Amino acid sequence: MSLFTVVKLKPKKIIFSLLLIISTVVSADQDDDFNPLVVSNQQTQKLSKTTHDASPDFGFNVSKSENSDDYIATFSVNIQATEEMRFSFDIDNTGYLEVGAGYGFVVSQFYIEPYVSYGKADNIDIKTLGSFAGIALTPKIILFADISHEWRDDTFLLDLPIFDLYSREWKNAIGASYSLTPSIETNYTLRHDRLLAGATNYKNDNVTSHELVASYQTKWLQPYVSYTYGPHRVTPGQPISAESSFEIGASVSF
Repeated sequence: MSLFTVVKLKPKKIIFSLLLIISTVVSADQDDDFNPLVVSNQQTQKLSKTTHDASPDFGFNVSKSENSDDYIATFSVNIQATEEMRFSFDIDNTGYLEVGAGYGFVVSQFYIEPYVSYGKADNIDIKTLGSFAGIALTPKIILFADISHEWRDDTFLLDLPIFDLYSREWKNAIGASYSLTPSIETNYTLRHDRLLAGATNYKNDNVTSHELVASYQTKWLQPYVSYTYGPHRVTPGQPISAESSFEIGASVSF
């Protein structure tokens, strides 16, 4: 199992995926000598081997807003090209396509991964630059944070429903993951997005949302369910909505 299956790949999927990598390495070291403040050379080597030897991860998920009849299905591929380099590919049934790359490394007890992505549909271009960081406090608890800057260029015609036009957004996320059992994990993420320039369809330039995720991990398959409430985008190409949303999906590793 690799850390690249809890986050979006959009930032949400990036976090989910990176958490799985950290949890894989930590679970291999669940003993009485676990030190949350030290990542030994042996643990670092395990992280490198886990990410480098992992075959491509394939993911599929379906999202739905609480009061909407529309379902958004997304297919994703995550490839660990080298010990440090990761590449991702996402496409959904709205026509939104996103490609991304990340460079992961260990500094002291932290796993860090700067990343970039570019997403495009018929009416939107999204460029993202961000970084993820995570630390295992115990064999069961992982803390993580994600920060990114997003440039959005929407080209919807003015006589159609107004989504976003041009905007820059600063996105922040912080959360924790807890392993209930060796196979069952839960995580909570608090997100705060701030509009830096331009305009959005939403009435507030600062939005905060909360996400709860539960996943079941096996050797080959990692299914999960998530629930998000508070203003958020169900997918990167969608406008901000105040409605809650549900998502169910799975990642497959060969």
